[in-house]
Amino acid sequence: MAQLYVSGLSREVDERALENLVAVTPAGSVEIIRDLESGEPRGYGVVRVGDEAASEIIRRLDGAEVAGSTIRVSPMPLTLPGEMAARDWMHRNAGRLLKYVGVKTGHRVLDYGCGPGIFTMACAGIVGETGKVHALDVRPRALEQVRQKATGTGFSNIDTILQAPDSLSISLPGNSLDAMLVFDVMQDIKDKPGLLKEADRLLKNDGFLSVFPMHMGNEILMSLVKTSGLFRLRDVFDPPNSKSPSSILNFVKGNH
Repeated sequence: MAQLYVSGLSREVDERALENLVAVTPAGSVEIIRDLESGEPRGYGVVRVGDEAASEIIRRLDGAEVAGSTIRVSPMPLTLPGEMAARDWMHRNAGRLLKYVGVKTGHRVLDYGCGPGIFTMACAGIVGETGKVHALDVRPRALEQVRQKATGTGFSNIDTILQAPDSLSISLPGNSLDAMLVFDVMQDIKDKPGLLKEADRLLKNDGFLSVFPMHMGNEILMSLVKTSGLFRLRDVFDPPNSKSPSSILNFVKGNH
């Protein structure tokens, strides 16, 4: 099974129209990503089909004109139904989400796998001049984007950390973080218990680990955390109206 990301869709294209467009097989599925609060289409969707069908859909539709819009079709990692809408809400409500999970003025936060810095920027605005945000990624280009955004917004409380792809050791002192964010990253970490151990080293005794286990789901993450014996669940946050099997799970140190 393959998954395709279809962007540039007109708001007039619904699930039936997308299904007809890609001529999805009975074993496949389509999903228009909608705003969780308004229900309005967000202009993109995902298609899940067999590998051969995916190649044919890309060849036929990438760059095509559909309902007055040019669409792009590209492969992407498989997601669980509902996860894309949850992630979309998180990106557009980053500050709201971070305040809910407990990021506060003066906090020192690690945005692990920061990407282009959506949560890094929101964090920097919350922690303020007395706080610090460490943006970590294995991709130099992502960190350059973060630095450009920090300069553009005038944030001086952000630093970037280029992580070696094969290393889990993070160049920060132990017991130094109030929060560590791992949003849509855990699935890419080969040594997941090792990352949990490093998070335990870095976090203060009253710090917290916030994870969005996209591509994995809550059950797999909870099993990993339980096996590690390092953290216990503090609370769970779901975006409004979310049907995602992956929530924002917040953990504190200790297993009792």
